[in-house]
Amino acid sequence: MRLLAIALLTCLISVSCQQDKNNDNVPVTKKVASSTTYFGEKVQDNYAWLENIEDRPVKEWIKEQNKHSDQFLKGFSYREDIKNEIRELRRYNLYEMPQRYGDYLYYFVSTVEHRKQILYRENVKTKKVESYLDPNTIFKDENLYIRKSSFSPDGKYLAIVASPGGSDWGNMLIFDLLNKKFLPDTIKNVKFSRISWYKNSFFYTGYGLEAEDDRFSEVSSRYQNVYRHT
Repeated sequence: MRLLAIALLTCLISVSCQQDKNNDNVPVTKKVASSTTYFGEKVQDNYAWLENIEDRPVKEWIKEQNKHSDQFLKGFSYREDIKNEIRELRRYNLYEMPQRYGDYLYYFVSTVEHRKQILYRENVKTKKVESYLDPNTIFKDENLYIRKSSFSPDGKYLAIVASPGGSDWGNMLIFDLLNKKFLPDTIKNVKFSRISWYKNSFFYTGYGLEAEDDRFSEVSSRYQNVYRHT
């Protein structure tokens, strides 16, 4: 850990020393006169055009910024060493807090071999442990991760958010713990939502988006609403 801290400190010092001589190559971000009135007060924002991520100029700006960043970072010979050390430090099994319902303990585990969270069930009497919900085998899309989860108070259901590649966006699914299968219910396009159970229903927040393409619309993350699923 000490070696990692020294390496990161050296990297930061090197970056600060090289910033001045790399300033000439930094892509220019243009200013576009723009203002918005909030509560009767006019606010100037000449970079508001960057919020329209589907516009061609914004895509070009992102492309140029990424190109500049990649060229800059490639200049550090020890970058791979730092990356490998961080990767090595992350090589450990992670166990989440177990929850007991009846004679069973449920808990999620992510291992060095499988970074996706796997739900295990353990019989408190017989001590038998079984893999109960494995995203590596149960999802056809290999890129889906379980991002959030919440058990119903009676331990009959588990609500999860399955996200592609760990994205903020995902679809909410309900898993029947007694019958070990998903219910047909699917709540699409959920983002930054908690799952709060009330008896056999739960509350969550969403944006009312139906199609996956709607996630990239200008208003996709506005007007968040509270919903109840029964």
